[in-house]
Amino acid sequence: MKLVEILKDNLLKKINEDFEGEFSKATSRISPFNVSPVATCEAMKLALNSYNINFAKVGETNTINLPGVEKNTTYKLESQQRFIQWYSDVIKNPDAVTLRGKSFEGLIGGVFGGKVTNFEGESDKTDVEADGKKLSVKFSENFNPNKGQQLGGITRAIDAQLRVNDNIIQKIGINRVNGSNLKNTFEKVLNLGNEGINFIKQALNADNSFNPIDYFVFGNFSNTNQVNVYQYTKEDVINHIVNGNYNISKSGQIGVKNLQVLKPKILTINFPQFVKTKRNVYKFNKQGIKQNNIDLITKKLVLTIKNKQGKIVSRVFRTFEPINYYVESEINLNKKLELEAINQAVLKDINYFTNIPNFKFMDELKKYSDLKSKELFVLSSKISEKGREKGIKNLFGGRGETINPVVIQNIRKNPARFFKNMFEIYGCDKNGVNKIENAINQVFGIEVELPIAQYCTTNKVVEMVDNIFDIIVEQNKKSL
Repeated sequence: MKLVEILKDNLLKKINEDFEGEFSKATSRISPFNVSPVATCEAMKLALNSYNINFAKVGETNTINLPGVEKNTTYKLESQQRFIQWYSDVIKNPDAVTLRGKSFEGLIGGVFGGKVTNFEGESDKTDVEADGKKLSVKFSENFNPNKGQQLGGITRAIDAQLRVNDNIIQKIGINRVNGSNLKNTFEKVLNLGNEGINFIKQALNADNSFNPIDYFVFGNFSNTNQVNVYQYTKEDVINHIVNGNYNISKSGQIGVKNLQVLKPKILTINFPQFVKTKRNVYKFNKQGIKQNNIDLITKKLVLTIKNKQGKIVSRVFRTFEPINYYVESEINLNKKLELEAINQAVLKDINYFTNIPNFKFMDELKKYSDLKSKELFVLSSKISEKGREKGIKNLFGGRGETINPVVIQNIRKNPARFFKNMFEIYGCDKNGVNKIENAINQVFGIEVELPIAQYCTTNKVVEMVDNIFDIIVEQNKKSL
């Protein structure tokens, strides 16, 4: 490796390390999707319902755009960040590779509005159930729909089928099947013609094989934050296998190959690439800017920014040696808008160069994209902590630094409801009010004397809420 390349790698690594700490701190305040398949499934279903995104249908082609993908997003910052964090932790993070398959089961169960079964026993190889269908789910960044995929073990299924078929035993001269002779047995049976094909179909459709499965579902991801889900019916896959499109490993696993012959139904799940704002003053224009040739040194215009009147006020340029994106502007853009424009330009280039054979900068471009996405993520998180959110966090003292943003939003939207819930938990008699006063003192550092009611009447609760709220707001003003 050349010295300049080593220096570039070390510099990019150092910058990434600097942002990782800030990124981890920012994501720690978000309620993440659990890597557990069942938890991920339920969280994803709840999220899609909350964002009015329809579930996908098993066996149908579809596209799901999660919050932050669309150009004009109406989703809150935390909604976008949660999906960015999930994709970054589960898909991009190499340390999560052993968890990807399980998390993918949860993702599939969630987007189809189903549930995770994940039995993986001898009698049931299904992972997800949705739309009345059972799915065998596998995820691999190396899955290629034009090549093949391992399906699972079949030694016991073939052996069990052979034991009840004396005619086949006599013709192939094998009466027991194990890992060492499975491949030979499979080939000899298929060479028997229709009789052998029917034997294999019955074995693969047995209860201890693929019988419970309705669809084989394979997934991978692209250069952008996109998960592709390929759905194949079990019947199509088995017919493909008996036509000779299979391979058998020494461990007794059967795989299907030449998948390009089959026509899967593809579900595309788009995760947000970076945090987006509600832009009503400036618009990004990435249309009509031709790449022409890949000039590695000369700067190239990638994206323009226009104001309301349609005038170009800023431009995003790019160079490859070294890789760099920067903004030249006639106006003072805020840092967040500038970073969003750079992220948009990088994403445009990734989509373009994905179709360029042997483009040597793709890995570096993806790392740069990840870096800029995290930089914007951290900056947006810091911005969101200002104003009323920061004021509410201060009320909680040190605890406020790790409080979930969703809780902050709920308190900010309806503080009366927040305090009312406290009374409903503790009660409104003398004992309950004393507990509330002590809790407020411990959490907020404020001493209050609340009216005591024999029963929690609406008027008394409102009176108490108004009293607490006025005191805390006044105290907060003094501390700011």
